[in-house]
Amino acid sequence: MRVIEPLLKVEDVMKIFGTSKVTIYRWVNEARAGKSRFPAPLNGYKRRLLWSADTIARFCESQAVAQPPVSVPSPSKQAKSVQERRAHTETILAGHGIKLSSSK
Repeated sequence: MRVIEPLLKVEDVMKIFGTSKVTIYRWVNEARAGKSRFPAPLNGYKRRLLWSADTIARFCESQAVAQPPVSVPSPSKQAKSVQERRAHTETILAGHGIKLSSSK
């Protein structure tokens, strides 16, 4: 039996990261130029940006342990922010039938 992996559209990725379409397109252009670690969309879809849900999930998990921003919030606020982002990501991906692996 062949397993079909869910694909995410630009609108889905916008919801996951809480950004605009313009930001997603900028991230894609930066990734294609090698200036960003944001996952490049899949090839082979005419003028349509699609990502493997697994690729986006892995990217989200890698960002949860990324370097802190320049102005570091208090540890309690920072922990809450990471938990809120993870919960938000899990909610969006759950709508596509995807569960993030627990890293704890």
